Amino acid sequence: MTDPVGPLMNLIDKDDPEFGWQNFLKRYSDPVLHPVEVNTGWSITIPYLGETKIINWMPDEQEAINIVAAVLENVRVAFIEKDPDSFALVLGRVISSEQDRSLQKELAKLFSPNVTGGGASSVQAFSDLKINGMRELDNPDGFSATISGSASINAKHWGHIDARQFQFQLLLDLIEVDHRWRLADLTVIDIKVAK
Repeated sequence: MTDPVGPLMNLIDKDDPEFGWQNFLKRYSDPVLHPVEVNTGWSITIPYLGETKIINWMPDEQEAINIVAAVLENVRVAFIEKDPDSFALVLGRVISSEQDRSLQKELAKLFSPNVTGGGASSVQAFSDLKINGMRELDNPDGFSATISGSASINAKHWGHIDARQFQFQLLLDLIEVDHRWRLADLTVIDIKVAK
């Protein structure tokens, strides 16, 4: 085996008795969407009708962080899908919006930001999430939050992967539908490469 344009012209040649390969992806599993279920009210179980929420309240800061982190992780997983039809189907399980075209464009700013040289990029993980402010929505089953945090992003560029750290500030509207939290709207207030 030779690689005439690689760093080692002939790493393995015909005189080597064995050629081995170690698979580092033995435990790989496809990413999965997880329902975001954080209880923010009182519910009762009515026979034959099931569980019904009778009182709803806005989540406290820790509950809000849990909801935001889980919803952002689900959107990150949805952005792994590259087939447009499959992407729309998967993202539809995470967002709850009639304006999903404009929301997709806004989500792309955070989840697949443009990088120098036009390379493809994707979020690997979120960290340092902080709630800067919260308010109730007109919908009693939701809340709006201004959050800040950072995202680790990998960008494929000229045959290698560049790891970058972005800092962001977002305005999110989240609503609870059938006991599961979904993203209703997102506005990217600021996003920049961390120094």
